[in-house]
Amino acid sequence: MSVAEKLRVAGRFVKFTALTTGIVYRTVVNASRNEEPLEKGMDIRQEWANKLISGIYNFQMDLKGTPLTGQHLYICNHRSSIDPIVLLQYVRASPVSRADVEHYPLIGKGAKATGIIFVDKENRRSRAATLQAIDAAMKRGESVILFPEGKTHAEDLTIRFHKGSFKLAAENNIPVAPMAIDYKVRQDYWTHEEPFLVHFNKQFGRRAETHCKVRFGGAIAPGDPIEMMDTARAWTDQQIIEMREEW
Repeated sequence: MSVAEKLRVAGRFVKFTALTTGIVYRTVVNASRNEEPLEKGMDIRQEWANKLISGIYNFQMDLKGTPLTGQHLYICNHRSSIDPIVLLQYVRASPVSRADVEHYPLIGKGAKATGIIFVDKENRRSRAATLQAIDAAMKRGESVILFPEGKTHAEDLTIRFHKGSFKLAAENNIPVAPMAIDYKVRQDYWTHEEPFLVHFNKQFGRRAETHCKVRFGGAIAPGDPIEMMDTARAWTDQQIIEMREEW
C-alpha cells in the first residue's frame, strides 16, 4: 500500500468515526425522546449511509430502476458486507444483519436504535428468532431488507436462496421487491478469507473511488413462496449478467 493510500485510509477512518459518533448520538437521543422513533431513526440512518458511501468513501453509483415504496420484503444478492449500507441510501426498511455487527464499536449501538434485526447464522435458535422478528416487523407494517443467499461470495451468479422470508411475505400478503448489486472490481467481493474490516480497508479505504451498480426491479406479488423465490432469483441472475457485461 502506497503512502497516499495509507493516508487515505487514515483520513477516511477519522471521518467515518466522527460521522458515525454524531449519528449514533442522534439515534440514541431520538430513541429516548420519541415513543415511535423508527421513522426518524430511518431518516438519520439514511443520512449516514449517503454521507458514508457517496461522500467519505466516494462510491460512484450506477442506478437503474426505481426503488419501490410502501411495505415490501426487499431482497438482494450479497457481494460484500457493505451492501446493506449501500442499499440503505435508497430503501427505508429494517435490515437483517449478521449478529457480530451488533458488537461493532459505534455501528452496533446505532444499529440497535434504528430497527436492525440481527441473526447468528450458526445458531439455529437465533435463525428461528430472526424469522419471528421479521414476522413481527411485517405485522407492524414495516418493510424488511435481507439477503436470501445468507452470506457474501464471489460466484458468478447467485447461490441458493433460503425460502423462509418468502414464506413470511406470502403469509403476510407482502410483495417482494428484488434488487441486484455488483462491483466493478471483483476483489470487492468478500469471500471471508480475511476479517471484514481488513478487507474493507484494503478494498474501499485506500481506493480513490469505487464503482458500484444497483438495479431495482418491479414488485413480485405475494403467492406461492417457492415461485416468489424462484422469480426473484431468476431476475437477480439476469441483472448480474447484464451488469457484468456493462463493466
